[in-house]
Amino acid sequence: PDSGGVTIWFAARFDRPFDRSGTWTAAGMTPTKSVALGHGAGGWVSFDTSTSREVQADIALSYTSAREAARNLAADRLAKRGFDAVRTAAQRTWDARLGSIAVTGGSHRRLRTFETAMYHASLMPTTFDDADGRYRGFDDRIHRVRSGHHHHYTDLSLWDTYRTQTPLLTLMAPRVAHDLGTSLLADTAQNAGVIPRWVRGNRDYGIMGGDSGTPTLATLVTSGALTGAAARTAYADVVHQATTLPPVDPRSGLDSYLKLGYIPLNVSDRGAAVTLEYAIDDASIAALAKHFHDGARVTQFVRRAGSWRHLFDPKDGFLRPRTGTGAWATPTFIGLANVWNPIFPQGWQEGTGWQYLWLVPQDVHGLAKAIGPSRMRQRLDRFFTAALDRRLAPVVPQVQAQASVFGAFYIGDQYTPANETDLQAPWLYDWLGEPWRTAQVVHAESSVFTPGPYGLPGNDDAGTMSADYVLSAIGLYQAQPGVDAWELTS
Repeated sequence: PDSGGVTIWFAARFDRPFDRSGTWTAAGMTPTKSVALGHGAGGWVSFDTSTSREVQADIALSYTSAREAARNLAADRLAKRGFDAVRTAAQRTWDARLGSIAVTGGSHRRLRTFETAMYHASLMPTTFDDADGRYRGFDDRIHRVRSGHHHHYTDLSLWDTYRTQTPLLTLMAPRVAHDLGTSLLADTAQNAGVIPRWVRGNRDYGIMGGDSGTPTLATLVTSGALTGAAARTAYADVVHQATTLPPVDPRSGLDSYLKLGYIPLNVSDRGAAVTLEYAIDDASIAALAKHFHDGARVTQFVRRAGSWRHLFDPKDGFLRPRTGTGAWATPTFIGLANVWNPIFPQGWQEGTGWQYLWLVPQDVHGLAKAIGPSRMRQRLDRFFTAALDRRLAPVVPQVQAQASVFGAFYIGDQYTPANETDLQAPWLYDWLGEPWRTAQVVHAESSVFTPGPYGLPGNDDAGTMSADYVLSAIGLYQAQPGVDAWELTS
């Protein structure tokens, strides 16, 4: 079968013979036929259940070939011992993963929410290799996981995961974090040296803006998940991607960014958002340069990490998009021309000017000085109105989660835990000397999550939102992408 351009082979084994079989195509079902070709084609089997209604099916997948799928099935010795043995082994494996963080106290419902979030945060990245370590690379050739590594991973939603899930993996599953890093480095080597942004199968789908593989690799190095030659390769790769022209797709607009210090709205309709992402990416390279005692690169990328200042309008104290001439952009919004208001999403990506105002984790003190500490406190209080008003506690989840339409179109001046762009914002009170405010907002944010079917405020994005809950529940948040430092709350 075909899934979004990634071919998946499978092999299935049943614990008893089937009595009938056939195939289907768009033309209909054909009994006894064993081959069907074309889009939407498939096959079926049925069993005589007159004496027993239970049939055990063992299924193995492969992204390399049908033969490897069959080999993967044959290599699964546990499955030959029966369903109960597989279930028991799965429970033990999950118990070990979920037990990597021990929590006490709280209601049974809160503990269930915590365990559920840890489970969701652990579902990705996805194993991409066969039982013998073979996997299909970005160059479409078959490679093998190198000795000393456990798996090659895919489903790397890096724009999302660099904020919470990757840092969480370094704490609760360091072996997975290590293999995530080596997988990304292998993808880069097989992708003509380009660090992908959003890996699915053996392709970069390029979703969202920013060079998100860079802060991912930086975090893995500075946390100790990647060391030695792998760490040095990661550093070389991120520097190369950030300094090479013409730019590759994960650094699209780099020429404008280097020339002007920002990406103009006429170059990209999300240029302001991407500028802030590149500034974060560059700050993480500066952290790596410091890690490797490369003073010249530290100076270079610390300067570039200040690119957010080119978007700061001192007149109204907001970050806003600009044109290529340097003028402040007044983009059209719902037919209204020459309109600028930070409650609108124009120039940003999945967020508004209010929600992107806080996306400067590499220089919170600089942002506070630019806005003014008093005005920054006032704006944060306005931004968290629902979360800070205890009388609104029962409706906080609804107020915040409905701040967007389909998780893509945003409007307003309120914080929402339904998307990634302002996940770090509740922690800014720590930097302003008001940690009790951080605690209050983080607790309100956490109330959005439940163990039920509607227990997530938005798209989980490969475990990112669930990882945010786990970190919030234990009182941690990575202070800056690419830096091994943590903010604290209760």
